[in-house]
Amino acid sequence: MDIALTGTPGTGKTSVANILKRALPDFNVVHLNEFLIDKKLYEGRDEKRDSYMVDVDRLRKEVKRYFKSKEDLIFEGHLSHYLDADLVIVLRTNPKILKKRLESKGYSKEKVRENVEAEALDVILIESLEIHEGKVREINTTNISVLDAAGKVKDIIMGRGDYEPGKIDWSEDFF
Repeated sequence: MDIALTGTPGTGKTSVANILKRALPDFNVVHLNEFLIDKKLYEGRDEKRDSYMVDVDRLRKEVKRYFKSKEDLIFEGHLSHYLDADLVIVLRTNPKILKKRLESKGYSKEKVRENVEAEALDVILIESLEIHEGKVREINTTNISVLDAAGKVKDIIMGRGDYEPGKIDWSEDFF
């Protein structure tokens, strides 16, 4: 089973994935950002946005080629929902809390604004649903620990719990 663990930066993907490495030893966790940097799968760097410019089609092809003989993979990263996956888990965080998290990580004001807007508008959830209809689940990580979030991800992988998308709505806070 190939799983995409995605979400806006700051929602807890990397921290959750690191716990899943120990909790699900039969799965291999791939930190997608590290992979694309190591393999130089970017076309340049956008200094203004402090991010890599990634050709998603090239990334998808390279991931397929590189991991074709591996099974039970968890791809962690904000681009992982663009990959082929049997299951997509979107981590969500209230944009007000997300703003504080990103500021504490030293993100620029512009990058904080861009990511908070993306979360408020459900950008990654919508993209995930468009690409992986019927395979998407979402978890609100706003008021839970990383360990609890990892437990919910594990529940989803094991087929337990109700994490159907569409239950998380930040619009009342922002619109």
